[in-house]
Amino acid sequence: MGVQSDKWQDCELRSKAPPLDDDVAIVVDQVIMKLPDRTKRVIVKWYRTDLPNITIAQQLNLTPGTLVTAWHISLNFLLHKLLNTNHKGVLALLRFRE
Repeated sequence: MGVQSDKWQDCELRSKAPPLDDDVAIVVDQVIMKLPDRTKRVIVKWYRTDLPNITIAQQLNLTPGTLVTAWHISLNFLLHKLLNTNHKGVLALLRFRE
């Protein structure tokens, strides 16, 4: 058993990635802004909101299963676009994921 505490946590704990360097953040934002509208909407709603997947799916007129497929397709498209920037900092982040 652990040390007892009077504090109660109602929320799920999540770790957060550190912020990107300014130059990397600018490049990533530029790439995202240039994405096709539907791809951008999937990426932005998935990563920049705390909405549950079912709500995101409803807002995008998708089923929950189709949302996951759209998310995978959008991520692969975004990966391709980020690789094509040839930005040293962006490429370093992409190598980190491997």
